[in-house]
Amino acid sequence: MVKQIQQHNGFKIFLLVVFSQTISLVGSGLTDFALAFYVLEDVFMGESSLLIFSLIFFFVYFPGMIVAPFAGTFIDRHSKKTILVLSNMIAALATLFTLIMVLTGYLQVWHIYLAAGIKSIAAAFQIPAFQACITLLVDKADYGKANGFSQMGESLHRVVSPLIAGTLFSVISIHGIMMIDLLCFMIGIGTLFFIRIPGHVEKEQGQETLSFWQQTVEGYRFFQSDKGLKSLLIFFVISNFLIGFVHVWVQPLVFTLAEISSTAIDKATALGTVMTSGGVGMMVGSIAMGIWGGPKNKVKGVLIFTFLGGFIITLAALIDSLIIFTIGAFLYFLTIPFILGCNLAIWQRRVPAAYQGRVFSLRRASVLGVLPLSFILAGLIGDWVEPMLHASGVLAPYLGPIVGVGTGHSYIFLFSTIGLFSMGLSIIGLFSHTLKTLEAEELAENDVQQGKEVSV
Repeated sequence: MVKQIQQHNGFKIFLLVVFSQTISLVGSGLTDFALAFYVLEDVFMGESSLLIFSLIFFFVYFPGMIVAPFAGTFIDRHSKKTILVLSNMIAALATLFTLIMVLTGYLQVWHIYLAAGIKSIAAAFQIPAFQACITLLVDKADYGKANGFSQMGESLHRVVSPLIAGTLFSVISIHGIMMIDLLCFMIGIGTLFFIRIPGHVEKEQGQETLSFWQQTVEGYRFFQSDKGLKSLLIFFVISNFLIGFVHVWVQPLVFTLAEISSTAIDKATALGTVMTSGGVGMMVGSIAMGIWGGPKNKVKGVLIFTFLGGFIITLAALIDSLIIFTIGAFLYFLTIPFILGCNLAIWQRRVPAAYQGRVFSLRRASVLGVLPLSFILAGLIGDWVEPMLHASGVLAPYLGPIVGVGTGHSYIFLFSTIGLFSMGLSIIGLFSHTLKTLEAEELAENDVQQGKEVSV
């Protein structure tokens, strides 16, 4: 009975941690949207290239990828609460720096890159620490539900941030939006001060005598010893590589669809509406994952929902309708909490708590490591393919009847191609021998866990 009460209180504390990080994410989302739109306007006015825009995403991920392996060891050795507070404060300082540049009239693109890089490093500590909190506060049987609720923060910021930023951009401009962001940071950090999170977990035998660098290597060795997790990681590395193209191309694609559809709303509102629709879908999926806990077969859940996501974005892009694409954004993001929730539940069950900071950071570094490359390639490919689908372009006679001809129509073709690749990747995963072995082991572990609950 005492154990059940402790687990119940732990889940409530976990929900407070989710609340604090959600507030922080909503504020960051406001600034991210406003700054991205600020740069994207120059791209469509011909004053800048898509590569300049795509480099924002490069700096959002690359610095964090570099420090992630070392951040994991630091997380395993120190208080998760302290790490969450400090990482949020560092991200707030990056926003404050950008705000000062805006107010003094000196804001340049490299300032945005610098702020994005600082936030990337902060996130390399914040996200694995937050994921490790789940293991410290939540019972193993509730990992799926906890991961569903943890995705609610991400999904809520996708709902609220684009809607607020898209609406307020022309009213209070960038500096007003960033002031709201700083207020959200203060609320999020303040909430953490009233939360008690266990400071450490019991170390594996021999771990307490290892140095910082030795523990880092030990985390890598543990990671290498699990072939099932390695195969699952490879799947997500390739999947994330494809998602990197989506990150860059979705915004110019929405601009194109807004012009094709001849809607009465401006491009900022159209982009905010699409992103908000995606956020609502992610919110609905997160709530469903939080209540349901995901399918029993977590590996197959990852593969099936990835296939559905690829099918949705392919169809949504090819129909050439802003309304249909908005619905498609809702459905696509609806699948994400199930994919991420199932994936995290597998890792949390298979990795001992003493190793999770290191292993989760290595996983994050591996998955995010491909994003800078895909961001740069997305910018280069977008600039290269775009003129090919103009009226006199070499691809116009072949692809024009399918995706149309004119400025921006190349993104319809490119976006739908990524969806097809995602579907193909999922089909390959379904026939992977190593993933099938991981699937069997996970189902066996799940049966053992349920047997323990019944016996209690």
